[in-house]
Order: sequence, then structure tokens, then C-alpha cells
Amino acid sequence: AAARDRAFQVDQMRRQLEYYFSKDNVKSDAFMKRVADKKLSAGGADGTKGPLAVGVSDLATFARVIMIARGANRGELIVDAVKKSSLLEIVQRDGSRRFFVRAKKPYAAKVIIAPAEFASAPARDGKRGAAKAQRESKNDDDDSKWPCKFFAAGYCNRGKSCHWTHDMRLVDLIERQWLDPTDENTARLRRGVAQLKLPARIAAHPARVVRPSAHLSTSTSAAATAVATRQSFRWLLVVDLEGRDEIIEFPALLLDTSRKTEAGRFHRWVMPARLFQGKMKVQPGVRANPQRRSIGFEEVVPALDDWLRATVSDADVDAGAVLAVTCGDWDFKTAIRRQCALSGLAHASLPQYWRRWANIKVLFNECYRSRRVVTGMKGMMRVMYGQHSISARGGGAGVGGGGNGEQRGGDGALGCHHLGMHDTENIARIAVRMLEDGVLFRETNGFKTSAQTALS
Repeated sequence: AAARDRAFQVDQMRRQLEYYFSKDNVKSDAFMKRVADKKLSAGGADGTKGPLAVGVSDLATFARVIMIARGANRGELIVDAVKKSSLLEIVQRDGSRRFFVRAKKPYAAKVIIAPAEFASAPARDGKRGAAKAQRESKNDDDDSKWPCKFFAAGYCNRGKSCHWTHDMRLVDLIERQWLDPTDENTARLRRGVAQLKLPARIAAHPARVVRPSAHLSTSTSAAATAVATRQSFRWLLVVDLEGRDEIIEFPALLLDTSRKTEAGRFHRWVMPARLFQGKMKVQPGVRANPQRRSIGFEEVVPALDDWLRATVSDADVDAGAVLAVTCGDWDFKTAIRRQCALSGLAHASLPQYWRRWANIKVLFNECYRSRRVVTGMKGMMRVMYGQHSISARGGGAGVGGGGNGEQRGGDGALGCHHLGMHDTENIARIAVRMLEDGVLFRETNGFKTSAQTALS
């Protein structure tokens, strides 16, 4: 099994390197032209007169190379991949110990042979075939079947014109499956949701999404061990809030940095302090939700603290061993501070982990070299999982593969985008991958103890 995994990894790296050195990529890849060796590159290092020669050590820093290597020796993997390629070669400059990769002759990307995993995939018939496939995928994976988060929180202003599902059976099932798919009530909820005749992917039984991939348990990498002991925080609290005017959904997923795996999940629908005032009796069941499970933000704060202390320990929480992780600064810098004011809470009185955080986008852009700055979750997923596609949505798989749910075809994202539970899950998957790759998580922003202004 290990030999087959290695062979597939080498094949993936071979295909990625062949794309890097194809004419289609070289003509627009300024970074490759900048790091190319001018003496070994045929016709110079501009890529216009002949193949480029790029050092193995330089290629080892490319984001996709790091993703494919997954902790393995990148230099050895690159050399093995080039030996399997009919388009590339290893060259060495006289008097130098450095090895370089170069195309044997210029070629187009369309001649690249896909890895065995994709060999049987049906080819699309040009732009017209791609457009048809996209339309069919859109029809099969209609986002309107997912629950309306405003209705779940208490009130949806759109009523019957809302494209999302207004049914507490589905709301409860999605939440229960996310929190604990093995709960005995989940099967009962699934039978009730079956009456709605929704696509199977929405009510599917998901696997736990954030878990260590297979190679972690047997990894003896000295570098990985050093990184594990170097992490400043034992726990990462991944949070992605929903609600433009007020917070309406508060999901959190706790990661153990030493084990690189999930430790627990928390979720509450939040009843806005002012947004729904005077509307809770308007068209019950259509706009207003009399069966709502939402609670006020002033109740969410102690509920999260109680859950966190029960999951880890009072000592870890009080010692500052928990660091919040968000995809951007908006959640803690703007949304929580604004919600505290609306709910009558003193922001300065919140626990320490509410007032400092790591913006995962900052750490991602610092540690992974991409052609452009990544600005969101989908961008990070695109770098890690390939070309982005938003056509297919679905339910749970493990980090590093596995699981029995669907994922969006191309960016690796799971579930429904902008549903807080699923976005938190995807951000946590990115965080686990970064921990595997040795990224050191640190505080990137926060509030001063004596002032209510952000540090940045």
C-alpha cells in the first residue's frame, strides 16, 4: 500500500512539474522566469527562445509542490517525478552541486498525461461541453435546498420568496449531524427530513471532517516533531460567524495542535438583539420561526466558555493556551465588538481568547508561495486542492482524504458555503493541513487590554 501511495504521489508531482514547464504556464509565470538559471536555460531565462531551467530547491518552495509532498522529502520527490517524465530532464551546471529541472523541448500543456486516478474521467467536448456540464451540475446541486440561516435564527424577511428551505426538521438535522452524527436522535431527524424529498447529499450521514490523515500516525519526521513542540498554543479555536448586521450563527471547532486533530465542536443559532424586534409574530412558519432554537448573544458567551472549559481545562483557558483562528479580522474585530454593544455586554470583560486571534489568511500567505495573494477560504482551498469550482456541494470527508460525503469538484471545500458550520469545518481543514506542513500559529491581531482599539 505504501508503494502504491508513493507511486501515485510521484505521478501527481510529475504532472504538476510538467504543467509548470509547459509553454502555456511559462509564458505568464514571472516567478519561474525570475528564479530560472540563465546559463542552463536555452535561449536565456525569459522562456521565449527555449526551455527554462529551475533549481530543484526553488521548485520545492512552490505551494502545489508542498501540498503534493505532504511532509515527504520534496527534493527526492521532484527528482523521482522527473525521472518518470518523458518531457522533463535533470541537468547540472559544470562546477555546481545544484540540480535543475528543464523541459527537453518546448511543449503545450495539452500533451501532459494525467495521473492514473484521472485517466478514466470523461473528456469534455470543448467549451460547449464544459458549459453543458456546468449547467447540469448546477441543476443537480441547487443550493436552495439548504436551510435558511435567518429562519433558523428566528425570522426571514423574504418569506415565501426566499430560495432557501424553511423547515426546522432540516435545520435540526444539519446541526445535529455537524455536532455529532452518531447521536441516536440523528436517525429520527433523518427520517423526518426524508419527507421533504431533498437531494440525498444534503441529508447524508457525514464523516468527521477534521481528523489526522493516515501518514501522521506513523510519521517520524524530526522536523514535524520540532514543529509540534514549537507551537505556542495548545488549542486552536476555529470560528466563522454569520450575520451581516448582527450575529445569527456562532459555530466553533477546537483543534489540538499537538495531535493535529479535532477536539470538539460547538454551535448555537443566535437571536439578534434588535434586528428581529417586532417581527416575531409576522407570518409564523413563513417569515417568523416559532420553533426557533436560537438564544441571545449574552447567553452564547457563557455557553461557549463553559463548553471550552469542559472540553480542555480551566488551567489551559486561564493560562491563554487557546488561540482563536478566523478567516479574516471581521469576526472578532468588528462583529463581536458590535454585537457586545447591541447586547449590552462589556467587550473588555470577555475572556482573553475573544480578544486576540490568528487571521489564517495572513499565515497562509506568509508560508505558501502563490502566484497571487490569497484573499479568502475558497482561494486557500484552490491552492490546496486544485482549480476552483463551485458547482457541486456536499457533506463531510476527512483531512487528507476519506469520508463518505461529497465535496465541491475542484477546490476541496465541503458543505454549503456561507453556512457557518461548514465554513468553520473547511477553515479547520486548512488549519490542520498547515499544522502538518509545519506552520507556526501565532496571534496576528487583537485588542489591547487597556484600550478598545485593535492592534493593527
